[in-house]
Amino acid sequence: MLASMKKTLRAIVGMGFAVVMITACADKQEEVIVEETETSTVGSQTTVQSTPTPRPTPSAPSPTDFSATPTPAPTPTPQAQNYPSGISVSDKPGYVRSPHSPDAGLVDVRGIPPGTEVRDPYSGRIFLVP
Repeated sequence: MLASMKKTLRAIVGMGFAVVMITACADKQEEVIVEETETSTVGSQTTVQSTPTPRPTPSAPSPTDFSATPTPAPTPTPQAQNYPSGISVSDKPGYVRSPHSPDAGLVDVRGIPPGTEVRDPYSGRIFLVP
């Protein structure tokens, strides 16, 4: 009983929201700007000819207006920091051994560009991706 009442209430609220949105869009009327184009005088009468110019309506925002700005990839740090380089594991591409704790385990560096500083999860010290 309670679940069906919740469904009905949600449907009513949803339809109400849709009606409000549709009427808000339908109420907007196109405004017209009148520009003087030509004035002529015949005798004592002056006539003005004008042409209506429709005001441009704002367009809907494109999906790219709301997209997140991509984060730039980390730039490799030069070797000038004198950090040791990780030890490549031949049978597991994307994994290295830390030079600070080579027997502790493998470190996953998949997707990290070579020369980037990474922190050894076992010792907390920094080394470079080979």
